[in-house]
Amino acid sequence: FPVEPLRAPDVRLLAVWTTELEGEPAAVLAYRWDDRIVLQYLLPEIRFFQHRDIRRAVTDGRLLVASDGAQGIVAWPTEAAGALLVGELAPERLARLAAADLLVRRVDRGAQ
Repeated sequence: FPVEPLRAPDVRLLAVWTTELEGEPAAVLAYRWDDRIVLQYLLPEIRFFQHRDIRRAVTDGRLLVASDGAQGIVAWPTEAAGALLVGELAPERLARLAAADLLVRRVDRGAQ
């Protein structure tokens, strides 16, 4: 699946690497956003949509927003994968970052 970095204001890509999650390939992108480090995991569609609740939650391009202690978590489908954004930020703040990226991509597709 293609790996495209987030495109949002004040976000700088620091590193990219590959890994496996439960035997499936995944890409990890590390960003600096303001004074924080944010990780984005890109998963194959089959892994991302494996759980029925995830499929339901992100229908029509919606974001799934959650938290685990201090970790904010946001998930959404991309054109060819699933994206999971994790950082020590309020999940609503991470959702704004994901939404900014989605908006930039929609504008770019409209311009083509």
